[in-house]
Amino acid sequence: MQTTTTETLSSIEVKTFVSDHPELAEKKVNEWLKVNDVSIHHIGQSQSEKNEKFVFVISVFYEPK
Repeated sequence: MQTTTTETLSSIEVKTFVSDHPELAEKKVNEWLKVNDVSIHHIGQSQSEKNEKFVFVISVFYEPK
């Protein structure tokens, strides 16, 4: 007797938010979440400086529902 397994792989996508102010990046994320029905798998945050200006990045890894 042979057993066959079928596996469905999820399609995780990423949305990146970039801002020069953490509060603005947070606002953009919240606005996006209000209009997109998603399951969040991971959120990453980084910050750096470019040309003496602050850069704040939030990456949201999600799966559409």
